[in-house]
Amino acid sequence: MKSLHAISLILVIWAAIYLTHLGERELRGEEARRIIPAQEMIQTDQWVVPTLAGETYGNKPPLINWVIAASFLITGSESEFAARLPSVLSLLILSLTTFFVLRKELGVKKSVSVSLILLTAGSMIEKCRMAEIEAIFITLFGFACLSWIALWTAKKSPWLIWTIPYLFIGIACLAKGPVHLIFWILFLIPVLKSAGGLRQVFHPAHLLGLIIMASIALPWVFANLNAVEKPDESLDNWINELAKRTEVSKAALQGWATHPLEILINFLPWTVPLVFSLWCLRKEDPPPRPLSRWDAVYHGAFWSIVLTAIALLCIPGGLPRYILPLYVPASIAVVVLYFRVKGAPREAYERFAYKFLVGGAITLAVVIVSGTAFAISSQLTPLWPLLIFSLLVLGGCLAWLLRVKTQPGVFISTPIFVAAAYFTIINASIPFERTRYEFRDGAAEIIALTNELDSGLVFYADSDYRNAFPKHLRLLYYLGDKFTYQGESKKLPADTSFLIGREGSLPAMRELASAYRVEKTATVKVEEMKLEALYLSARED
Repeated sequence: MKSLHAISLILVIWAAIYLTHLGERELRGEEARRIIPAQEMIQTDQWVVPTLAGETYGNKPPLINWVIAASFLITGSESEFAARLPSVLSLLILSLTTFFVLRKELGVKKSVSVSLILLTAGSMIEKCRMAEIEAIFITLFGFACLSWIALWTAKKSPWLIWTIPYLFIGIACLAKGPVHLIFWILFLIPVLKSAGGLRQVFHPAHLLGLIIMASIALPWVFANLNAVEKPDESLDNWINELAKRTEVSKAALQGWATHPLEILINFLPWTVPLVFSLWCLRKEDPPPRPLSRWDAVYHGAFWSIVLTAIALLCIPGGLPRYILPLYVPASIAVVVLYFRVKGAPREAYERFAYKFLVGGAITLAVVIVSGTAFAISSQLTPLWPLLIFSLLVLGGCLAWLLRVKTQPGVFISTPIFVAAAYFTIINASIPFERTRYEFRDGAAEIIALTNELDSGLVFYADSDYRNAFPKHLRLLYYLGDKFTYQGESKKLPADTSFLIGREGSLPAMRELASAYRVEKTATVKVEEMKLEALYLSARED
């Protein structure tokens, strides 16, 4: 395979998975907590202290808010697509960088295989199509790993090996704090120990790297503490965020038992060749130590995943997605281990994978056609042009598989199938998705209550609303700039004519509106939350 073909394959698979209907789906997860502070940064020109509904929001550092705000300014849009664009672009850059760093040592086919694993692992698709911290964080940590690998294996100066990666780690601290240092240590130790060079971590250049990391992150910390009204509360908030990860709660213990299985599921479909390779190689004698530097990277990459998984399982508040930053070394380990399996076992696996993909393509086509018939019977309108094109893409993938059989290998054929399948599924599922857009519909219902009002629309988002109902923060995004959002620390704007908030905050709302006359009230329910609205006018007395 030529490099140009490999790069084209990365671009096509990335576009099919990560650009298709990127802005169609309603906000999910914590996206509102990333997007709304970015919008408020633009509105207030306050870039140091993130705010949510005008109140200080210090749960996470502001890098994700800065990046999303930059995307809004560059694109001239505050759409879901613009909010999510930085995530998908960062993953593309990581995939291409991985290919170029590994190409000389692994060759084109193996290095592109590592890149395609990053693009098609299940949890990567789920998280990196969102306006979330993960994609930015994974990319920065991946850059740190790749730069360290490139410099260390080339035997460059320690002053480069131990400083350049910390530039990326320092920036990553502005995305999620310093927690990724745990992953970094669990990556370095197995690699250096395999090469018999564990003492290298004590080189003075490593201390300089740590200083560089701190010099990138600490200026924002001090600027933030200086800018907020109550610095102690910011510090307490950061400490509490870290402490949550070690809390032993009933909910954490209930999920704890399923975490090992979730870690394996999140890495599908690549968990299968990983387990297969480990099984085939289980009786091999370990290579003599110390290993060469590249062999140490491969060996250490695998053990870094094992050690991180064990460490993660020892933390009650740990979640399987926390292991995502190590997907770069995990992908390297999968490819290297698989190609160490020789002869009949690997050929048998290739045949199994080929039959599975062919069967999967046929099954998916039947499911999509049946689902479309069900959509029509349910009076939903399929996206006919895109649906027909998607089925043609899936049919083309099937025809290609039948023609080439096992020749391209599992690391080429599987990503192509995943991309075709995902492209088809998402185009077919949009009519069903649109029936579940509770917050878009809820925002439209609230806006309909204000049709006769031109200004003075306020949404009261108190601390309970902001912290206990994170899902309902999406409502603020969909109400748009027609509304003003505020918390408990501010007075109502002088021209307020419509005030709405959750039912539980109605006494506080009436207190806020005590200087106004309540003309009438209204009630609306959005995703199981009852909201009370007050129509206000200025008192004449």
